[in-house]
Amino acid sequence: MLPRTLRTGISNYFLFLSILAFCLSTNAFSQEKKLALNANESVQRYTSNEVDKVPIYPSCTGESNEILETCMMGKISQYIVDNLDFQLASQLGLSGMQEITVHFVINSTGKVANVSAKASHPDMEKEAIRVIKSLPASQPGEKDGEKVSVYYTFPIDFEVD
Repeated sequence: MLPRTLRTGISNYFLFLSILAFCLSTNAFSQEKKLALNANESVQRYTSNEVDKVPIYPSCTGESNEILETCMMGKISQYIVDNLDFQLASQLGLSGMQEITVHFVINSTGKVANVSAKASHPDMEKEAIRVIKSLPASQPGEKDGEKVSVYYTFPIDFEVD
């Protein structure tokens, strides 16, 4: 059996890789275009595959949307690893593989908006929402020369010892 610190490092590494791989493949599956902000307002939103320029996370650089998207997903993955309280799951009595699916928008001003999450426990959902809402502002995505909202689905998988 590996020492706990090594197991945690390995778990974080696999968490990072699984998040990155899954995110790069999931944006294309979103079919909805309208997102209700409140009863009287809605905004056009796109997936990263539908925009001319993807949102750009701070410190990401590159020539193509693919490079910028990969950088962004990697930075978000690392941000989650650094900021999510993974101990909360064990404190709640959860065990084994845990999955949290987070949905959010990088809006036309570059800020995170409309965050929701689905997890096996409401407190894990709240924790994931807290972390995603605290992401730094990005450069917004663009379509046809206009800044637009871009929708993301982001899975967070991790093992509870």
